[in-house]
Amino acid sequence: MPSFEPLKNDLILRAAKGEKVERPPIWIMRQAGRYLPEYHEVKGGRDFFETCRDAEIASEITIQPVDHFDGLIDAAIIFSDILVIPQAMGFEINMIEGKGPVFADPLRSREDINRINLKPDVLKSLDWAYKAITLTRTKLKGRVPLLGFCGAPWTLLVYMTEGQGSKMFRFAKQWIYEYTKESHTLLQATTDACIEFLAQQVVAGAQMLQVFESWAGELGPHEFDEFCLPYLRQIAAKLPGRLAELGVKEKIPLTVFAKGAWYALDELCESGYDTVSLDWLYKPEDAVKVVNGRRITLQGNLDPGIIYGSDEVISKKVEQMIKGFGGGKQNYIVNFGHGTHPFMKPEKIEHFLKECHRFGSYYYFFTARMTSVAKDDLYIFSLDEAVKNSLSLLHFDESAAVVAVNEAPVETKSPIENQIVDPKTEPEKSKDYYKSDLHRLNLKRQVNSLPPLTEDEFDKLIETQSVESISGSEESETEDEEDNKLNTIFEQLSTKNEDEEQSVSHMNTNSPYILFQSSLVDQGKAFGLYKALFSKASLDTGNVLEEVSQISSEPKRLGTSVLLMIGGGHFAGAVVSHTPKNIKGLAPNHKIPKQEQQVNVLQSKTFHRYTTRRKQGGSQSASDNSRGKANSAGSSIRRYNEQALQQEVRELLNLWKSYLQNADFVFIRANAVANRRALVGYEGAPLAADDKRIRNFPFTTKRATLSELKRAWVQLAHMQVVDLPKAKKVTEKKTDISKVQKTPSPAPELSESDKHTKEIINLLKKLKAPMLINYLKKNGLDANYQFTPGNQHAHAPTPLHYAASQGLHHMIQVLLVNLKADPTILNAIGKTAAQMSSTSTAKKTFQIARNTLGEEFTDWNAAKVGPPRTREEVAKEEEQQKKQQEAENRRLIEEELAKKTEMEQKKPTFSSGGTLGGKVQNRPSETSELTEQQKTRLMREQRARAAEARMKMLL
Repeated sequence: MPSFEPLKNDLILRAAKGEKVERPPIWIMRQAGRYLPEYHEVKGGRDFFETCRDAEIASEITIQPVDHFDGLIDAAIIFSDILVIPQAMGFEINMIEGKGPVFADPLRSREDINRINLKPDVLKSLDWAYKAITLTRTKLKGRVPLLGFCGAPWTLLVYMTEGQGSKMFRFAKQWIYEYTKESHTLLQATTDACIEFLAQQVVAGAQMLQVFESWAGELGPHEFDEFCLPYLRQIAAKLPGRLAELGVKEKIPLTVFAKGAWYALDELCESGYDTVSLDWLYKPEDAVKVVNGRRITLQGNLDPGIIYGSDEVISKKVEQMIKGFGGGKQNYIVNFGHGTHPFMKPEKIEHFLKECHRFGSYYYFFTARMTSVAKDDLYIFSLDEAVKNSLSLLHFDESAAVVAVNEAPVETKSPIENQIVDPKTEPEKSKDYYKSDLHRLNLKRQVNSLPPLTEDEFDKLIETQSVESISGSEESETEDEEDNKLNTIFEQLSTKNEDEEQSVSHMNTNSPYILFQSSLVDQGKAFGLYKALFSKASLDTGNVLEEVSQISSEPKRLGTSVLLMIGGGHFAGAVVSHTPKNIKGLAPNHKIPKQEQQVNVLQSKTFHRYTTRRKQGGSQSASDNSRGKANSAGSSIRRYNEQALQQEVRELLNLWKSYLQNADFVFIRANAVANRRALVGYEGAPLAADDKRIRNFPFTTKRATLSELKRAWVQLAHMQVVDLPKAKKVTEKKTDISKVQKTPSPAPELSESDKHTKEIINLLKKLKAPMLINYLKKNGLDANYQFTPGNQHAHAPTPLHYAASQGLHHMIQVLLVNLKADPTILNAIGKTAAQMSSTSTAKKTFQIARNTLGEEFTDWNAAKVGPPRTREEVAKEEEQQKKQQEAENRRLIEEELAKKTEMEQKKPTFSSGGTLGGKVQNRPSETSELTEQQKTRLMREQRARAAEARMKMLL
């Protein structure tokens, strides 16, 4: 192997190997080519392939972009073509200007495969390519690495069968679908040639390799898996062995570019290549998610057409791309999504390269501080020493402004000072305190996130406000007056300008985290650990950093925790070791995050029982408590299952008694009271209700499953990078003291007539006829009593009008026959009570009353009642109408049934056994013991019911 000068810029090699780099390296597909003016000067009138075979010219063209964009490109790629392997196999290829490569005699029939060399001597036939690589590497003098490449098997098959670039791919598709066996033979031959060709390029001086599968997008996912992916995998698998045979000891990074195969990114990441190059069809953020932490470097993927845009557009797209790939600190190489175009302007490409440098360095600056911190380093039980030493507890005042740890809060001159009371030094309160006004006031201040008042502060307030005791020191005060006085004090205190009274504490945030400042995170960010991990004592005293050290040290570092979730009939429990599981050597599972795979579950159990009402939610016991006990089969099953689930959970907890006793933490999710009682505090429970180790999950969790327990544990036990809380907008409340002190005015007292109106209407609604008669006689009221106020009862001014409008036919009968109400009285719109009848029964009641009272009682024509009728006549008419309605319903049912029967007779029926006619063999009929008449009657009844049900649905 030839020797070369040491490499000065190995950025792209380190990035391809997955190492951390100071900025993302850059190169461009077809960077040596027709868009550069110096290319045309050197090439002159030579043929393209003739230019490639001239080592001197090929080397000069390869280095041109490195010289033209001095310091902006991090690699050179040898000037050659992907079709040199078909040339070695015996194909004659011409490069036609404006058309591209054209094969003189492409493969069209399966017999054509016999006329080409399936085992070409690529070492001898392509020696010119190796000479060009060696000369170029020598001329580069270590400035940048040199890349070699080849065309991939499927792409070469396309060209060998189509004869040129294609839009329809007729012949290539014919080969793989009709000449499948021959296609695989051809693909295997080109694969073997690719492996040897790539290996010899490395021997000649290539330091990195790329395989171009330019027509991958023309295959569907299944065809890609059959005709493309296996051969790409062969190249990646066999090449290292061939390099070793040739004496190459160093690691040579290998890149695959499958243009258009967006559906196969996951498979390509598992195909054995170090780098996967992407076209512009991928969204960078989505591609990063697919990679999911695998040691794969991504390359790409700017649309080359962006170069035709303005400088502003290019800058914007470059920033989006680099940001989408995570800033380029690791596992990323900048490139186009495909090759350059001959019409591109070099100055635009230069702007692109400069912006890549600018944004790459910019994002590196703001992310480099985190490059040395992996997520595993943030595991609380084995916290990295560098991370631990960088932590300092953040304090916040009540407006969420950050206060340095060593900075003392400004002393306030307010007569009422807000102080955080140390629970250790706080004097023990007497029983009288909890009955006092001060305790009531402090409870309301606590709800409003205000600090409590001391007795001295409260006494000063009493003196300044001249307020008597709120707890009932004066017997004449009502309870409402007491509350109003308390509200006055509370409003005055709760609206004080927060600039006058502020406290400083690490707890003054609405976040579930305790926040830590660190030099390892960006400005405006902080490390956060859930408050649930800390004891109440350390949270109150601020000794949080000491507890962090304790948690990440022995014995807690080697301890265990118990996780329990119950709800909706689902239970999941797990005993988790604080020592992560070693997953090295296991088959990779890219669908589950690495940290969840590392969760070391010592014991686990899940239960599920049907306890929740379908589509309604809530447990059966909750429903019983709110609505009363339901008597149904489903409710009985749910009650039984609730008890059974509780019993199963408690039996499990008894089995885990030793784990529960030795656990450092017990995290519980049990929202309902009944669920929590199933876990803690019951008679003989391994966990007492007041056990200080019990904590609630401080975030929303999903259904109780083992995978959810693992996810929750990872979220709990890892330090998070979070945004610093924003300051609250202080808005001073203006208290209307007169409004607070005003005693609620009682409702205006009803007049005597209004009271009578209200009572009469109430008795009418309840159909209390005897009580109505008694009330009218007792108060000396007439049956024609006019309701008041008149504007509210314009349509129903009398009891008879009201009863008629509400359809109260029994009360109409009582008012007319018993109380002799006048049916001729008109309402505000000139209608009698009979005309206000809301139902036909009410109208008929007026006619029956006319017959009962006789024509002499009143002017029935003026009352618009209608002719007199007896009860028998009305009953007979109603019976006749009922029969007519039944007959009409029957007619409609029979018509519907006839249509249904006719449609059913037109359709053949099949039995479950497949026999035509619907007959079931060897099975006694359900009507076998009935007579023909009984069968007919039964079928008619069934059809009638079905038709009636359909009619009801239509109505």
